[in-house]
Amino acid sequence: MHTPTSARFPTIAGLLLLLLLTTSCQSAPTPAPAPSPADAAAEAEVRQVVDGVYAWVSGPQGTPKDRKALLALFVPDGRLVVAQAGPNGASVAQSMPVGVFADMVVQGATQRSFYEAPIRTRVDVFGGIATAWSSFA
Repeated sequence: MHTPTSARFPTIAGLLLLLLLTTSCQSAPTPAPAPSPADAAAEAEVRQVVDGVYAWVSGPQGTPKDRKALLALFVPDGRLVVAQAGPNGASVAQSMPVGVFADMVVQGATQRSFYEAPIRTRVDVFGGIATAWSSFA
C-alpha cells in the first residue's frame, strides 16, 4: 500500500505548532514565591532553636547541662533524629523524644568534652509545621 507523502510527513504548519508547543513546555520554571512574613518569622524562630541546641550540647567535660532548658526549646512532643554510624559502618537514623536526647547528652557530658557547630541548616516551613535539617561538625 502506498501512503501519500503528505500523510507520512507533517506539514510545515504542523512542525511550527510542534516547535511552539515544545518551546513553551521547556520554558524556565516559575520561581518559588517569596516566603510570607509569617513563614520567614517561623524559619527565624526554628534557626534560633537549632542554634540553641548546638550551644546546649557543646561544652567541656563536666559542664552541667540544664535538661529543662533544652526541653523548653521544643514543643512537648518534639523529636530529634540523630544519624550515627551503625555496626557495619552504614548510617543509621535514630528518632527520639527530646527528653531521651537530653538524658544522653547529660550523661555523656560527665564523661567527655563535646562540641558541635552547624555547617549548614535548611529549614522548611509548611503551615504550622517546620522541619530543620542541619549538618554539623
